[in-house]
Amino acid sequence: MSTVSSTSGSSTRSNSAKSPRRAAARKAWTAIQHLYKAVHAAGVDRNLLSLVHLRTSRINGCSLCVFATIRSAKKAGETDERLQHVVAWRDTPFYTEEERAALALTEAATRLQDGAAGVTDEIWTPPPTTSARSNSARSPWRSR
Repeated sequence: MSTVSSTSGSSTRSNSAKSPRRAAARKAWTAIQHLYKAVHAAGVDRNLLSLVHLRTSRINGCSLCVFATIRSAKKAGETDERLQHVVAWRDTPFYTEEERAALALTEAATRLQDGAAGVTDEIWTPPPTTSARSNSARSPWRSR
């Protein structure tokens, strides 16, 4: 009988130890969902968000996130070529200036844990342009 008590006690401790982690994970997931809803409501292009999420997921090494993002992006009409090359976006011709700006900002914010400089003024501020339209096109976070 003491074995049963010990086993059930151990199981209870194990479940109670997991509860705070589960609760924290649920809260984090809820916060992420709210963030996504806000970004979508602001009118940020869905394909741009897919590229940003894919790049972040690859930097963070989240294979499940990479898989889910690619599957979702392909359903939305994104090309294999662009999805496969997002890891080398600086060296390929497949992305617009707006997408490049978003990917630069994404990398700067995501690589903070690696000791990177973060989002510098150079990344945050678009370069001078000859027209107002070009300047707004460079800013990836403005709604369309």
